[in-house]
Amino acid sequence: MVRKHPLLVEILTAIALIAVPFVLPHLGFTPNTINRILIWGLFGLGFDILFGYTGLLSFGQSAFFGTGGMFAAYLLTETGFNYVMAAVLLGTIVAAAVGYLIGLIALRRTGIYFAMITVAIAEVFFFVEFNPLSAFTGGENGLPGVPKPSVFLGFTTLRFNTDTEVYWFLAFWYFVGFDAYKKQDKASRALFSQFIKTYDFK
Repeated sequence: MVRKHPLLVEILTAIALIAVPFVLPHLGFTPNTINRILIWGLFGLGFDILFGYTGLLSFGQSAFFGTGGMFAAYLLTETGFNYVMAAVLLGTIVAAAVGYLIGLIALRRTGIYFAMITVAIAEVFFFVEFNPLSAFTGGENGLPGVPKPSVFLGFTTLRFNTDTEVYWFLAFWYFVGFDAYKKQDKASRALFSQFIKTYDFK
């Protein structure tokens, strides 16, 4: 069925994303809750790429997720930086850089040893960001006042001021991420597998 209709999954996902804001509120879900579901959905896609394609069970995803988010939030609330999308991009770069450095350590082991290393790393990040760096991260209270996203298109600016508008912003990026995830073909999977085999992480 999927082979005959290669875009079936993407079409069903798009229909579901369009229907969600009209259906879930009747089931007691608030727009803010729906937005959080999408954010965690993107988080889950990242986890599935790592675990599904490489077999590496990581419990440290939240460390990079939080680091990138905190960095972007700090720029927007404490430094006077007003460009939300640029802050998100910079946060992504910081998270990727931290992930690369941690990967140099964690990827020297696989299996249960890799999983335990990532657990330890996540706990270290939790302690550092909620205690020594709480003045910068806001600790358990976070950093309130993060502005809503906006996208400048040259001829106009798309602003997402309400939770419903933010949903469409998140839904777009969720679909982009999901589509990119689905297009990871056998060659990309083989590349991940070959990377692990080449460096013989044990």
